[in-house]
Amino acid sequence: MGTQPSSETLRASLSAASLTLHGAAYGAARETSLTGLAALRHFDDVFREAPAVENREIEDAFKLRYQVYCLDRGFENAAACPEGMERDRYDDQALHCLLRDRASARPLGTVRLVRPAAKPIWFADLPLTDYATQESLEHIVQLPAGSTAEVSRFAIARAAREILQAPGAVTARQIDRAAGQGTLGERLLPYMSLGLIRGLVRLSMQHGITHWCLAAEPSLLRRLRGFGLHFRTAGPLVEHRGLRQICYADLAELLSRAHAERPEFWDIITVGGFLLSGDLARAAA
Repeated sequence: MGTQPSSETLRASLSAASLTLHGAAYGAARETSLTGLAALRHFDDVFREAPAVENREIEDAFKLRYQVYCLDRGFENAAACPEGMERDRYDDQALHCLLRDRASARPLGTVRLVRPAAKPIWFADLPLTDYATQESLEHIVQLPAGSTAEVSRFAIARAAREILQAPGAVTARQIDRAAGQGTLGERLLPYMSLGLIRGLVRLSMQHGITHWCLAAEPSLLRRLRGFGLHFRTAGPLVEHRGLRQICYADLAELLSRAHAERPEFWDIITVGGFLLSGDLARAAA
């Protein structure tokens, strides 16, 4: 199964990698540092992400998944979820995260990290093995068995943009131009993705996860690249609820490149670097 790094070792590795910048990249990071901190403040005006640990929180995640995966997108059979909660056999071995808006605390998005449990072929217990090609699995098997998890059930409710524009909703003082044009709700949608990524980073730091793998829609990967988050592809596109790309990332490398390319988004994802420091462990104690 491999050796899982300690939380302190992981934090030191991620922090060092993310803060090692050279030449033009270092200068660019300095120039955009104020923009990055402003984006972080604007994000935290509107959103709140946190691990879903209590039963009611996990049920909120399942209910949101039912709305997105069963009703909005038709990926799962609504009739198979009589309680209005979408769940599967991987949830018991998964870490869950919820994104809420601060005004009403209504769930806007959810994501999970599935940790494989099967032995001796550790990756056989990941959801993507149900449809990944042999070529893709040859890449996945090279990842560290003790600290790899699959990003899964990445979901943002269609109703989120309406929730954020409801009377009385807290809105950001200024929205970064990179978020795009359109209504306030539409411009905030990319920030919701960043919130879920922040949740994944938080869970990874807390549980010693160093590598991610996932099966992503090409449109999601393009959006993530816009945030400076670049995943390595593993094999060809596969058919699973439409075309999906199996991919993976070393978390230290992923965040290091994001820091160099888009430090303003890195600030949101890592809470200004807080999630990569020992302060997270002390705060959780």
